Amino acid sequence: MDPATTRPPADASAETGLCAICQGPVAGQPARTCPACGVAVHDDCWEYNGGCGMYGCSAAPPTEKLDPLEMPVSYWGRETKNCPSCGQEIQAVALRCRHCGALFETAQPQDASSYRARSQLQRDLPAVRRGTVWLLVLSIVPCTALPTAIFGGAWYAGHRRQIAELPSLYGALAKLALAIAIGQSALGILAALLHASLQ
Repeated sequence: MDPATTRPPADASAETGLCAICQGPVAGQPARTCPACGVAVHDDCWEYNGGCGMYGCSAAPPTEKLDPLEMPVSYWGRETKNCPSCGQEIQAVALRCRHCGALFETAQPQDASSYRARSQLQRDLPAVRRGTVWLLVLSIVPCTALPTAIFGGAWYAGHRRQIAELPSLYGALAKLALAIAIGQSALGILAALLHASLQ
């Protein structure tokens, strides 16, 4: 049997009884034993981390050097923090809450309002991505260019923050779409004026 997929009983976890990644209790949770160093790790923590959480373990994922300002607050004397989603106490270095499953982009503590705002921003991104593509499509069609230039400009102004979170390609597409829509509209108006003057 592969030791990396073995689920030890609640009383057969690591010596500390804590997950090597989230530092939460292993007892009663689906867990596995690292085949390289033998520490106990929650199954979902192993999957999220991409391997063991012990420093120097051959089964641990590659690590990247952190800049001083990116160091988790645990290195500045704090060991715990409150989850901004459920309010439960978790380890200061945790990037995932063991109680509610919330994921964090940084180990720095967050208040509930900023966490909700960030979560809402992430939920809005798929719709903004689709909206950017539709903006480009509608700007190309001559009969929809003028409405796209008007309403698309207002839409872009209201979603600039979300567009900035997407890959730079989407910001470029949105600006290109507005430029095409404005150009198409200007040409349409000019053609209409020329036609009226020739009557």
